[in-house]
Amino acid sequence: MRNLVVAFAAMLMAGCATMGDTPAAPPPGVFSAPMTLPPKGTRWVMKSTVLSEKTAKSQVQTMTWTALGDGLRENKPVVRIWDGARLHIRDHETGSWLATLDRNARETMASEPHDGDFSSPLWVGKQWVARFTRHERYRNQSHYNVTVVWKVEAFEDVTVPAGSFKAFRISAWPDARDSVKKHVLWYAPDVKLVVKEMKEGLGRDASLVVRDVGDGALALDVAGDRVRSTRELVSYTSPADLVPPLIAAIGKRETRLEALWDIARIGPMARDALPALIDVLVRDPDTLHRNASVSAVRAVGITATNVDALVPALADADVNVRIATADMLKPHAGDARVILERRLRDTDVEKRDVVVRALGGLARVAPVDVLPVLGTALDDPESRVRVLAVESIGEAGVPAMAALRGALRHRDPGVRAMAVLVIIGVPEQQPVAIAAIIDVLDDGDTAVRTNAVHVLGSMGPLATPARERLARVAEQDPSPEIRELAKRALADIPAK
Repeated sequence: MRNLVVAFAAMLMAGCATMGDTPAAPPPGVFSAPMTLPPKGTRWVMKSTVLSEKTAKSQVQTMTWTALGDGLRENKPVVRIWDGARLHIRDHETGSWLATLDRNARETMASEPHDGDFSSPLWVGKQWVARFTRHERYRNQSHYNVTVVWKVEAFEDVTVPAGSFKAFRISAWPDARDSVKKHVLWYAPDVKLVVKEMKEGLGRDASLVVRDVGDGALALDVAGDRVRSTRELVSYTSPADLVPPLIAAIGKRETRLEALWDIARIGPMARDALPALIDVLVRDPDTLHRNASVSAVRAVGITATNVDALVPALADADVNVRIATADMLKPHAGDARVILERRLRDTDVEKRDVVVRALGGLARVAPVDVLPVLGTALDDPESRVRVLAVESIGEAGVPAMAALRGALRHRDPGVRAMAVLVIIGVPEQQPVAIAAIIDVLDDGDTAVRTNAVHVLGSMGPLATPARERLARVAEQDPSPEIRELAKRALADIPAK
């Protein structure tokens, strides 16, 4: 049998059958409570005591568990729990145990479809039957049609090192082939944890002895002996309790990265950390820190009040940060556009540069909102801002084509030259782009014509419609450099 997580409880059991006449819902007037997972980021410490009846020797071990939240296993949603050495996987839909992986991500134990070990909601008298196949990878064994009967026997006070709790006492009648002969656990709804668990059986089972399955090291040699195992909650920390020290850790460079990832694991309950996270995102010079910060901000979640502080990250030097920020701001694209449009009127050209870059990031996810604003930036007093606006327009992809074709006719030759390079970068529209670039082969600006010939020469067979015009350029262009460039381009473009 698997190494059952004592403290990890809270599992929905929709996939398991019920037993006898037990209804799917609690009878009227009966106290019931759901079994729910501890929130992502919750940490708790369990003490395990294993006693050999034969030798009277005991082994004590403490382990720290962390709820890591949702993940994927074989493309199916799961819930992950980390015990410091192993990853425990629970089925997302039912909450029932699926598998345990060692520190090298090798599966050591698994159940198909899951082991149906919990059912929600709970009330005294509820019973259910779990049937599954158990795979013991570390022994290379499988047990088919394993059947375990569960019953909620009481709702009572239980005292453990962490304190006293009101808990459901749940007993199991294990499969006859199982080395575990008695199994009782206490689930406390208030803390969403199994606060105590007791087992009795033969010591050859990994869930009875203190053992790092897959990594070796049997801590207590009780093979074949009768063993009693008790696990109790020593302490627990909710995600909300973890946030203040993590905010302090974000302020220290040496602890910043780990703290950022811890905040990301906690998620929405770490909302108080948002100002510190956003500060790292928009100010930290370390790309790794900014990437971790944007992941944390996304995990925590934002509201409209955070948009103003986040828009500078749309212009981040790292493309991954820009994309992640734009995805976060997509639901607030209208608010972000208003803010950026207002800032575009700043008298400081450096600030307008940043705004135009930020608009480009937003154009990826909200082209309809952003393209009209970028269109006004094409009339900026500074050429550098106008040229940068063309690049940002290109971030919108296909919706930008009309604006880019218009930029090829702009009064500023710098804008036209950049538009040639940008319009060809929309893969779905390359035939249309090539036709538009052919029309600027006779542009009055040398840089525009040079870019046009370069781009057409790089397109190979797609640029075949440009051969006739390129041949004319190779013979007649006033620039000898462009004439030579056109001849080389023709050599790379096959005739029809």
